[in-house]
Order: sequence, then C-alpha cells, then structure tokens
Amino acid sequence: MKYLSLLLLFIIAAACSTQTNNTTGQPAPEQLWHQVEGNWLGEMPCEHYDAVAWQLTLNADSSYSQQKIYVGKNHKTEADSGNWRLFADSSLTLYNDKNDEINLSFVGPYLQQNFLEPQPQSDGQKEFYRFYRSTSETNPNIYTQKAAAGIDFRATGNEPFWSLEIDFENKMQFEALDGFGITTPVADPMTANNEDTLRYEAETESGTLIITIVSQSCTNSMSGEKSDYQVDVQVKSSSDNSFKNYSGCGTYLGNYRVNGAWQLKRMGDSKIAEGNDQEIPTLHLSINQILVYGFSGCNRYTGKAEMNDDSLTFSYMASTRMACPGDTLEDRYLRILSEKSLHYRVNNHTLMLGSGEDLMVFEKVEGVEK
Repeated sequence: MKYLSLLLLFIIAAACSTQTNNTTGQPAPEQLWHQVEGNWLGEMPCEHYDAVAWQLTLNADSSYSQQKIYVGKNHKTEADSGNWRLFADSSLTLYNDKNDEINLSFVGPYLQQNFLEPQPQSDGQKEFYRFYRSTSETNPNIYTQKAAAGIDFRATGNEPFWSLEIDFENKMQFEALDGFGITTPVADPMTANNEDTLRYEAETESGTLIITIVSQSCTNSMSGEKSDYQVDVQVKSSSDNSFKNYSGCGTYLGNYRVNGAWQLKRMGDSKIAEGNDQEIPTLHLSINQILVYGFSGCNRYTGKAEMNDDSLTFSYMASTRMACPGDTLEDRYLRILSEKSLHYRVNNHTLMLGSGEDLMVFEKVEGVEK
C-alpha cells in the first residue's frame, strides 16, 4: 500500500481492536533493551478502513508513544502513550493509561504481533504482521537521553543487532544480540592509516574489544538512518581463539558532536567561496586526542584543542610556510583561532565558533587531509 512508508501498523481484529495476551516473565538483559529502542513503522488491514497505520516510539526510559491513522472514507487519528516492558524471551508488552496491553515479540529486524489465537496468513499477508524500523532518522530523543546519561558516542549495526556506547571519561560497552557483551575502561585513541580513522583497543579478564571509527558517511542497512561515522568492532571473549567482527554506523553525542571535519562557510558578515586564488579553510577536531588541524587557505596548520562546557580553547597554531599572495583570509582565520577560547554551538551539521565580527560558521564535511 502507498501508506506503508508512513507508519507502523499492528494487527487489528475485525472491529479494529487489538487482542491481548498477558505477558509475564523475567526482565530482558540490558543489551536486548537497547536493540528495541527507537521508531517502528508498519501497516495493517482493517475491516472498516482501507488500512490502519501506526507509528510506535520506544524510548530509552521505558516510556512509549504511538499514533494510529485510520485510512479511508472516515479518516481519523488516535494517539496514546504509556510504558513498555521487555522480557527475557524477547516478548514485549505495551501498557497504556487505560490498563490495556498490546503484546509483541522482538524478532531481529522486526516486531511481531502476538494474538490469543493464530491468525490466518497468506504469503502476501505475512508482512502485515510485522513492524519494521523507521526509514527516517532515529528518534532524536534517544540521543538526547543517552547524552544526558553521559554517553559520548553511540553506534549500532545489524545481522545480528549490536550496540556500542562510549563514555570517554569512563568506559566502553559493547552488546550483541547473539549473546556476547563486554565492558572495558576507555583506551587511548590511536591513529590508524590516516587522521580520519581512530582505533581503540582494550583488554580485560572477560576478553578483548577493538573499535575502529572512520570519518565516513554511513547508512544503517535496516533503518536507512545516515551517520557521519563508519564503525567496525572486533570482539573476542577470553575463552575464544578468534575475533567476531561487526560493522555499523555511529554518532557523537552531546558536546562531542564537534568532532570531525568542518569547512568554513562564513566569517563575520562575509560568505566564504573559492576563487581568485583563494581556497576554503577547513577545521578537523579530535577532542579525544586534544587535536586540531586543517587547511587555512594556503598553508596547513595543527595545534591542540580542549573542550569546556560551552567553549573550545585552542593553542598556538603551527603552520607550514608556503608563500601566499596577500592572503588576508588566512591571516584573519589563524588570528581568530590561535590561542583563543571560543564559544561554540553545534546545530545538526553546522558548527559556530566565536561571536560578533569574528564569528565563524562551518559546515560538516567528510574527511579533511592533514
């Protein structure tokens, strides 16, 4: 149906009411909860409407919200909210304020509706009993909640589902749906191959965790969500002889969103564009390494950058000494950046540094050569 991309549909009985089946059991392990957080969408048939479309959002704090759209001549919309609970057998129950229950099962890439009695399903109807992850961006509230909990970097992948969370002042935690999880102290980052690749390697009594983060556009194979970083994880328990490999996409959260490559778009009231022997300055921040480098319009520069609550403090910028024909843009750029503490703001793919006449506006880009 043309509405399939809109919203998630649960299986609806003939009167468009949801059958329930009380679920009891042991709570699911934490790593399984991480796998089901987010937006779920789908579409189901209904006797009196063309379709009933649902969007379900499962939040990290165990609350949920959902919206049902009844598509047809008597179009209407309903919404409610409540709490959700996940059990060790991968069954999931939604509880709303009216004490109604909706029961699902988490089956890898989709949620499956559970019924009191088996429902007849033809091959063409089977997809109607499943709810898939949203093809739009993941609910930003989840990232906000993770950042508030101290998570600085989060990555996920599929087949099997796995998640990685890093608190750069505390720990690295990896969980996989196929059973293995490991938590380690944060390792010092190592530069691998080039400055756009960071590698973390840690070993505990439980096993070894190796994380590679590459500044490269990445698309989640299930949800279609786009991220700025490709993430590869190698993990091995202390009882295994070989590593398991996982690939997925990652995102910096909170203040750590300043990490990565940026290109200057505006300085004060002036837009920055190439031409007249002028090239656009770039900025690459790696707060984990207290490192900044880039291209200032004619020369390459490098220095240190430390992050405070709402400012970035830059050291003196050492640069190459190529002869530049009267490049006032480069001179001004390095003057603003060097040995300054600049207020910063990050909004989606825009970074703003400084204020007033010295305000610099950058746009996020892929890799910046050093």
